[in-house]
Amino acid sequence: MTTDSTRLYEGEWRTLGNPSSDSMGSIHEDGTAREFGFKGGLVTGSIVATRAMPAIVSHFGPRFFEGGWYGFRFIGGIYEGEPVREFAELDGDVLVAKVEKQDGTLCAIGRAGLGAGEAALGPERAWDPTEDGRRGVDDVMLDIPLGVSPDPLEFTPTLDGTARLREAAREDGEWYTSASPWGGPICPPEQLMHYALGLARRHPPSEVDAKGPPIWSHHALVIEAPILLGRPYVLREWLADKGRGSRTVFLNWQFEVTDADGRRVATGRHRRSWFAADS
Repeated sequence: MTTDSTRLYEGEWRTLGNPSSDSMGSIHEDGTAREFGFKGGLVTGSIVATRAMPAIVSHFGPRFFEGGWYGFRFIGGIYEGEPVREFAELDGDVLVAKVEKQDGTLCAIGRAGLGAGEAALGPERAWDPTEDGRRGVDDVMLDIPLGVSPDPLEFTPTLDGTARLREAAREDGEWYTSASPWGGPICPPEQLMHYALGLARRHPPSEVDAKGPPIWSHHALVIEAPILLGRPYVLREWLADKGRGSRTVFLNWQFEVTDADGRRVATGRHRRSWFAADS
């Protein structure tokens, strides 16, 4: 049983913003969300995960941005203006970070640790690549083959460009806005998910397989070096896995971020799920 006395970190109650409330046809927009039984538009997963980051950074410090990983699963919706807080507990050498509501309902659960490459992958880590291809990969979304890859995205993160995420998540850490252990400010990790999701949207599944708006059910990131504001980077993404759950179909996208010298600084995965058309 989880009690406050077992928590290594506990944040303050904060209300989150929903800058995607005007995204028509998504569960972040009031009308669409109500059609699927929600009270209103839901706060995006990248904002919820950003709210949990202080718990991770507090425990691991700068080492996390030089070789660290996390994976988040979103299990309950959060509405704009709804108070939440982050907390963290240890499970061996892994930090378990969670976001909860005032009534104790959990909204997101994440696991984080130090290490990159193979050390970051496997069961109970960032993601387990041995699970790929085991859930009906040859049975669904035949129009989207494994390995399909949108054109690479060249981007330069800036203070203004990351403001929307930081402000909605109420993230006021100085490393993202001014001084950091690496000199200038760094890019919030979840900003990479925003870029990656934008590329994945270019490949929606056919209505033969899926119905309703997509749900971003979980995602993971492995960081190998801090991503500095004002520096150019390239994000390349490809479809690594797909399949079927009990009532859903899903696409698992993987991406890699490299700097101007071609050095890899981060890799990540995110899952987009839909209700199966035959459910």
